[in-house]
Amino acid sequence: MKLSFRNLLLGSRRIPSRTEYKFAMLRMQVALLLLVVSLFYVVFDYFNGLIEFLPWYGLMAGVAILSMVLNRRQHTHAASIIILITINIMIFLFADVDRPVGGVYFYFIASSVTGLVLFGKEDHLSLRLFFGLLPIALGIAARLWDFNIVPLPSRDESVSQITFLANYVIGLFTTFMVVQFLISRNRESEQSLITSEQAISKASEALRRSEARYALALQGTRAGIYEWYLRENRVEVSDHWRSLLGYSPSEMLHVTLETFLTMVHPEDAARTSASVMNHVKNQLPYQNEVRLKTKDGTYRWFQDSGIGKTDESGELRVVIGSIIDIHERKMTEEQVRLQNELLEKANQELDYFVYSVSHDLRAPLSSIQGLTSIFAMAKDSREKDEIVKMISDRANVLDEFIREVLDYSRNSRLDLKLHPFLLWEVVDEVLAGLSHMEGFKVIDIRVEVPSDLTIITDRERLKVVLSNLLTNAIKYRDWGKKSYVTIRASTQEGMWVIDVEDNGIGIRPEHLPRVFEMFYKAHDRSTGTGLGLYIANESVRRLKGTITVQSVYAEGSVFSVRIPMPATLQEV
Repeated sequence: MKLSFRNLLLGSRRIPSRTEYKFAMLRMQVALLLLVVSLFYVVFDYFNGLIEFLPWYGLMAGVAILSMVLNRRQHTHAASIIILITINIMIFLFADVDRPVGGVYFYFIASSVTGLVLFGKEDHLSLRLFFGLLPIALGIAARLWDFNIVPLPSRDESVSQITFLANYVIGLFTTFMVVQFLISRNRESEQSLITSEQAISKASEALRRSEARYALALQGTRAGIYEWYLRENRVEVSDHWRSLLGYSPSEMLHVTLETFLTMVHPEDAARTSASVMNHVKNQLPYQNEVRLKTKDGTYRWFQDSGIGKTDESGELRVVIGSIIDIHERKMTEEQVRLQNELLEKANQELDYFVYSVSHDLRAPLSSIQGLTSIFAMAKDSREKDEIVKMISDRANVLDEFIREVLDYSRNSRLDLKLHPFLLWEVVDEVLAGLSHMEGFKVIDIRVEVPSDLTIITDRERLKVVLSNLLTNAIKYRDWGKKSYVTIRASTQEGMWVIDVEDNGIGIRPEHLPRVFEMFYKAHDRSTGTGLGLYIANESVRRLKGTITVQSVYAEGSVFSVRIPMPATLQEV
């Protein structure tokens, strides 16, 4: 009986393979289903007084019969194309007028699945894609635009509900039938896969070659790989990940997220934690530049990149990432940033400097020119002597200004020259150079510098700093009391500390924040250019040190210079 049923559907001709037999049976089942659906709707619409679709149902039935005839005669390709084209056209026409109310759209799913299966062979790839995607395109078109090729029938609510249920059941049944066919084919394929050991062996060899290429690629990029398993809070790291941080393969065998975060630089900790939490929450790829502590305690810059992998429930299961050493690049970027800041600062200072220099150079020159004219008209010798003294004072002011400009130029232009020297010798040289200043001899100058204190720094720059500080201390002494200047020196926590203390007129509190600015003058008594403390501050900065001031108006001031010792000297 089974053979008779087979011959009835497919004819008595021999079918070459079981695969072709299976597909022929599926094709015949689809055609029979189309014929049954057509007859069902002919009867259903007729009894409900709907005659608009009857010709189309007749066409569907005719195509179903034609497809069965072609299939029996083994014109399988033509049978599949005819029935699929007819199905897609009919569904589109009915969906265009039906909208989602009648459930016609369920057939688009069945049609797409059927098209993918009927052209399941590799040589039918283009047809499989075409008939698999065609229902999707037609469904979208029917939903978005009104073509009204078939007139819209009038139905009551009960008919629409029955139509929807019928379409729902038939559409899902067709899909179920095709899926069941695929399951059956899959079971048959399992047996053939068991005998494909040679193909599997070749695939394994290809996989091994791929893994070798992957390892070479990782070695070329010098990336350290890690896998973070969230549920276990366990991080598996590669040997190269360890080596990038200075560890051997036998060290850091147990790594957790907390372990990693303790290695992050404190300034990067908040940003890195936020990046990790954001990745866990949103499951997006991440990339973060971070400083990590190496085994020797130093920090290096790394680029940390990764992506998460979810399980079947969509929960993030593992994060796979890598770190790449970018320390040299970051150091270069930082150096460029600092150079740009210095250049911007230099440009701003240059504009201000040119303006102020032109003014401060012209002022004493104009005074000298005026005094020279007065001198030519003077007849009294005492008057001439007074004019000469005034000209000399103006020339001294000009000379001091030019000397400060030269100090400023040398500090910004010349490289550091670090040499060891005894500090008291430099102090003695500076005091000797200032001995001609007015008021020098009336000030009690106290030098409290150890005779054996050796400093390693730029000698000439330090002389400029001390000269400016001592010049101010002498110039702004308090004439109403016995003046003194104390120079002290000591070593404190890897720093050389030099203090210059005086009991002069002091500085008002509102001027203290600006005393180190270029051309700033904090006193009405000031006869200088306002460059001295600025040059002192810039010179100390070139020595990588700091200079601070504490002052009480009418009581005195203390300027403190701190210069760092070389690292090797601190270790001694």
